[in-house]
This record gives sequence, C-alpha cells and structure tokens, in this order.
Amino acid sequence: MPVVVRHVNKGYSIIHESGVPVARFRPEAGEEDRFEVCWWKSTSNRWSRIGDFGGMIMGLEEALEYVLSDPDGLFWMAVLSETSSIPFRTSENRGFLAMLARLFGLGR
Repeated sequence: MPVVVRHVNKGYSIIHESGVPVARFRPEAGEEDRFEVCWWKSTSNRWSRIGDFGGMIMGLEEALEYVLSDPDGLFWMAVLSETSSIPFRTSENRGFLAMLARLFGLGR
C-alpha cells in the first residue's frame, strides 16, 4: 500500500502516494492511545469528523482497521477517483496494517 504518514499539527495524516489525503488521526486529549479518526472532505478541502455526535474515537489498531475496511466509503473514494485503481487488495491488508503500525512507531 503506497501511503505516507505525516505528523502534522499534533496529529497524523495518512496520504496516498498520489498526494490524495486518506485519513487523519487526532490524539484524544489526555489519552495517548486513543484517536479521533477524520476523513478528507475534498469539496471543502479540509478534514471532517465522522458522525453527528462528536466524531469517531478509538484505539490505534481499531482506527487503522476502520480506515482500511472503509465501511462508510469515506477514505478511499478520492484515491479511486484520482488514480483509477484499487488502492489495495484484501491479501495486502495485514501488510498494510503492519506497515502503518511501523510508521506510527508501534513496531509490530
């Protein structure tokens, strides 16, 4: 999975190699192992919260799984429209999670 994790403004952005933003993890205040997961809203060119009641907050591994599975179709749609290719195959999921964990400094 060709992505880069950037530590920007007290959070972590996952960016596809094409330059398309995929997801943003904002650390929850006072809880170093919990993150709010945001998606890139291309119509306003900004990160947006998921949900109507304060966003999605979860542990890092759960957040990575959530972005990878993309149950609401928020994260990978922009990559698909930019690159015209499937951003990952199911067989690559484990490798993708391990790579992201390493990028976040968790060393799986």
